[in-house]
Formats: sequence, structure tokens, C-alpha cells
Amino acid sequence: MPESIVCKYGGSSITSKEDVERIKRITSENPCRKVIVVSAPGRKDKQDVKTTDMLIELAKSKSRPLLEKIVEKYSALCPGEDMGWLARKLQKRLSQPIGHAAHLDSIKAFGEEACAIVIARAMGAEYVHPKSLFLVSEDYGNANILPQSDEMIRKKLLGKAGISVVPGFYGYTKLGNIATFSRGGSDLTGAYISASLDAALYENFTDTNGIYAASPELVENPRKISVITFDEIRDLSYSGFKVFHEMAMHPVGKKRIPVHV
Repeated sequence: MPESIVCKYGGSSITSKEDVERIKRITSENPCRKVIVVSAPGRKDKQDVKTTDMLIELAKSKSRPLLEKIVEKYSALCPGEDMGWLARKLQKRLSQPIGHAAHLDSIKAFGEEACAIVIARAMGAEYVHPKSLFLVSEDYGNANILPQSDEMIRKKLLGKAGISVVPGFYGYTKLGNIATFSRGGSDLTGAYISASLDAALYENFTDTNGIYAASPELVENPRKISVITFDEIRDLSYSGFKVFHEMAMHPVGKKRIPVHV
């Protein structure tokens, strides 16, 4: 069986048509890149607002103009395509009669869900519903991935011939509700899929060119670190390092799966 590579794209790497074309090109360069995990579209610049933050505000306000601004984020990925389906889907999600915490998570997760659907369509790939991959705890906003997910992931993705696109950041509870991980949790999605599939490599594409000895925002031309341990990345993440979620190194570290940034 050919080795597989799991690729995760952060929100800052998914803001334009050019970004979508880049994802298609990177995927085509290596036939082992079988699983693509995506975050919600991020900020195009410092004045922009992340999609997830907009969705949290939308859950409170139900503002139609804000909903339209969110849809524009996806129109930027595929200019010229009708995104009316997305607006209708989000409007329906807003009207779901479920508890407050579950409702908020359902809206927050929409950013990744819509992004994965759009990217899958653009690539001619398969959108894979997280309900078939991740069974999670009912800790809304901070859900934990339950052990049953390992077999679910293997059953759904192991040995698939085509390319699969998976939304990051959330799974489903036993009651069938969406529950999100803590912020930055798309890293967890990619890491757990990598571990379950015994992937040859977990690639994390973001807006930084690797890991540095200091923050480029604070230090000019910091030294790039070419090799770092799983434990060191985990410790950095708990200390405020933003490239990886603090729990993302646990599953790949346990399986000793190499991680590239």
C-alpha cells in the first residue's frame, strides 16, 4: 500500500483564488498527498477579520449583512461561482433549535465545513464529513476526540484511491451534535488523522516559512530551526507558540510521524 501524506492548510493559507490554485498544485506534485485538512478562511491582511470570529458574532446578532460578508470570504476563493447555496445553508444552521452551547459550536464549525466543501469542489476531490471520522465529547468549545475515532478514520480513509478533503476543528457527539475543539483545533484534526493512518508525513502549511528561534514579529531575521523535537514543539505551544495547537503533537509524537512546516 502506498504511503500517505496528510496536509493541513491554516486559515491564512486559504484567502484567495490564488491560494486555492496553490493547494491544487501542491497536492498534484506528490501522489501520496491523499488527505487535505482545511481551516476556515483567515485574514487577508491585518485589517481583515477571521471567518471564525465573524461566525461567533453572527451566532449572537443573526445579522444579514454580516452573513453576506462571510459568504464573500468564500466567493473570494472561487470568483464567479454562485455561493447562494452557502448563504442558504448558513441561514438554516442559524435557525437550528438546539441548546446555546451546541448552537454556537454548530455556527463556529461552519467556517471549516464550507471551506472544505468549496475546496473539494474546486479540486474535483471528495468532501469527507467529520461525522464519519470523529466521535467527540460533549465539552462544547473544548471537545476531546474519543478513542473510537481511530477506527472510524481508518475505516473511512485508509486505502482510498482519490483525494479526500476534511474540515478541521470539530467532530460529532453521540447525540449527533457538532462540538468544536479549542481554537486552533484544525491542527488536531490533521494530527489525529495522520496518526490513525500511520501516515508517512504530516505537512502543516501556514503563513510562516518554518519555525524560528524567535517571533518574526518581534525580532528581525530570526534564525530558522531546521529540526525540533515533538516535546519542544508541545512546550512552545503551551507557552504561546501559534503554529501548532498545544495538543497536536501528542498523536503524531506517539507514532513518531515526521511533521513538516
